[in-house]
Amino acid sequence: MAGMNVTYEESLKLMFFFDLKRLGAKACVEWCMKMGLIADGRKCAECGQGMNLTERKDLGDGVNWVCRRQGHYCKVSIRANSWFANSRMDLSTVLLATAMWVKGCTHSFIMEEADIARQTTTDWMSFCREVCVCMLVNESVKLGGQGKIVEIDESKFGKRKYNKGKMVEGAWVFGGVERYSNKCFMTVVQDRTSETLLSVLKEWVIPGSTVMSDCWKSYDCLSEEGFVHLTVNHSLTFKDPDTGAHTNSIEGTWAACKRSLKGTRRVKDGMDGYLAEYIWRRCHRSGVKSTTRQFFESIIKVYPPNKEIEKDE
Repeated sequence: MAGMNVTYEESLKLMFFFDLKRLGAKACVEWCMKMGLIADGRKCAECGQGMNLTERKDLGDGVNWVCRRQGHYCKVSIRANSWFANSRMDLSTVLLATAMWVKGCTHSFIMEEADIARQTTTDWMSFCREVCVCMLVNESVKLGGQGKIVEIDESKFGKRKYNKGKMVEGAWVFGGVERYSNKCFMTVVQDRTSETLLSVLKEWVIPGSTVMSDCWKSYDCLSEEGFVHLTVNHSLTFKDPDTGAHTNSIEGTWAACKRSLKGTRRVKDGMDGYLAEYIWRRCHRSGVKSTTRQFFESIIKVYPPNKEIEKDE
């Protein structure tokens, strides 16, 4: 890329996106095409031939796709059918705000450093979480299996008024963790009845798995539903002295998830998104690829650039 002699991994560090914003629209377009975030070519909707990338000083992106063959004039935004399609922010700001969100920067930090309004920042963070939701749906795998242990539990997510008194209205979340792996599931439930929890469990956990839980009565049916069910009575001990059953892993997961939500507002309104974000980060926190690179790859899976689209009106 012109003026940017950096390696692929270096181009995913946070400082790079500040530099990219300084270099302007052309550099952003080139980088996005190189990454695969936007299409590096378009086919004309009228004639089916390749369109030309044309400079446009009147556009914030600096270019768009144009075809003037056979007496017609077609134009298409470089953002069409991409991650950027529904945003009015310039590309460099979108990339910077996204990279800061991946790095775990606070709402106020993103707002100040990316120079965007509070509501815009909130909306974009929600948009990032939507990618996590889509990835959770598209790439979900069941937990457990023969000889594997899955710990399950329910937890109430909510805040206390003035740090005292009755818990305000929140959301019940049912979840499970497969031991010795990053696999987990979390889902908002309307109640904690046997029917509700069993339905979720069957969706996420393979029959024949060893399931460990507390003594909540809704779990009494699990042995009859094809699971090896072990319980621990938390009113007496944290670990059953006879079977060794405990739920320390899921309890620790609840604590970590709730810490990640600290400082957020109106958690109940977007609980699915927050849970999906936590799970995405949990599953991508280790590996040879940087978290930023993995999130951009997730974006491409959810919003794959399409070279064959309708022309703009």
